[in-house]
Amino acid sequence: MSDDTLKPCPFCGCPASTHRDSLPIGCYGFAYKTGCVVCGIFVSVRFGEYETNEVEDKCRLESIKRWNKRKGGDE
Repeated sequence: MSDDTLKPCPFCGCPASTHRDSLPIGCYGFAYKTGCVVCGIFVSVRFGEYETNEVEDKCRLESIKRWNKRKGGDE
């Protein structure tokens, strides 16, 4: 499985998606949400670092990694 392949929802089996989320006014960095398109369950990751493409990609991949992590070590 590649780094950006999403596992289906562990609750309903439906597909997941990831997208950039908004930050409150005055905040800087990146936020990404990854989750089920049906259940609405998600994980959210925020990196409050300088806004570079490298940091944005790191934030997106961390959100996917956290979504794909399953209890019992099935990663």
